[in-house]
Amino acid sequence: MTDGIFENTDLLIRLPFLQLTGSGIVDLPAAQLNYSVEARLLDNPELMSGLSEAELADFTKIVVPVKITGSLNSPSIRPDIEAVFRQQVEGAFEEQKEELKNRLFDRLFGGGEEEQADEQGSGELTEEVEEESLEEQLKKKLLKDLFGN
Repeated sequence: MTDGIFENTDLLIRLPFLQLTGSGIVDLPAAQLNYSVEARLLDNPELMSGLSEAELADFTKIVVPVKITGSLNSPSIRPDIEAVFRQQVEGAFEEQKEELKNRLFDRLFGGGEEEQADEQGSGELTEEVEEESLEEQLKKKLLKDLFGN
């Protein structure tokens, strides 16, 4: 804390059913705060009675980013949509990275379908076209995931 401004980068709060992590600033002289928090339900059977193991696993995997901003007297607490979108994009990129790595491995070592098609003279695509196609596929997938279609 410096001059009444509390800055934290490693908030960790564990309750029997919930874990909160986050970082942010609380400006006491100005009575303002700007905090980013991620909430995750913990595996607690007493609170989740009636759920199957699969449903319980779904609930405990979800991380909910929350933004807390405004005055200390009346803070605004809302979902952090930017963080949700960033998580989806990062997840999609990780999936695409794995897929591309597997394709490259197949081409270099394993004679996948794409390699056989290239040897027969059909299905030749330049790296630019493949990259553009993957980028377009990723955009479409992200939009579908975002709007639930």
